[in-house]
Amino acid sequence: MVTKKQELFDFMTNNHEKYNIYCNGRKIYSDLSEGDYLDVMQDLAEQFYEKGTPAPHEIHTEITQGD
Repeated sequence: MVTKKQELFDFMTNNHEKYNIYCNGRKIYSDLSEGDYLDVMQDLAEQFYEKGTPAPHEIHTEITQGD
């Protein structure tokens, strides 16, 4: 059984934008949700801090409209 509160939450969090991440012009992630995108960007930031790569200027994000 779905409550009105759950329906409102689902509506408010239903972001139809999708995110593609490119590194040096090559697509490394595609069709990510906002939450997944943020997780991947956090991972990339930690990787840069620990290993020095990929550098921020090598990363590009493309935002598209999903289903």
